[in-house]
Amino acid sequence: MPLDDFLQKFFSAERYAELRKSVFRFAEGFDLAEADKASVLELREEWMEEDEQYRLKTGFDEWVNAWRDELQASSVKIHYNAAAGIFAG
Repeated sequence: MPLDDFLQKFFSAERYAELRKSVFRFAEGFDLAEADKASVLELREEWMEEDEQYRLKTGFDEWVNAWRDELQASSVKIHYNAAAGIFAG
């Protein structure tokens, strides 16, 4: 059963909205899995084998924002919602 179907079937209530969001982000971000195609059993097996979790206690948003602030303080221009390409530095 795909992850998306599993979460909708067993965790569709509004009280699980943050759980669904977190699981989607983890699967799609760390495992590069598509929630509508990834097998929930395969993801479970992979996640059960992992010994350590490498997560920031405050979340990645804080880390990304700090990195952004540091880059902007160094006059680095950040292009949002733009495709990466070759550029002259």
